[in-house]
Amino acid sequence: MSVDEEQLERYRRQMRFAPLGDEGQRRLLVARVLVCGCGALGSVAADLLVRAGVG
Repeated sequence: MSVDEEQLERYRRQMRFAPLGDEGQRRLLVARVLVCGCGALGSVAADLLVRAGVG
């Protein structure tokens, strides 16, 4: 999967984080996560996952 310009700009700072890098961000973009049974905490966790670029 290629990273388009919008995604590159959005996630540029975390891609500079050495342990993550470009390849790690690509893996996050194609990852899928199921959040269930967490109540209010689940909505916060889901929001943070989306902001990090998961899926």
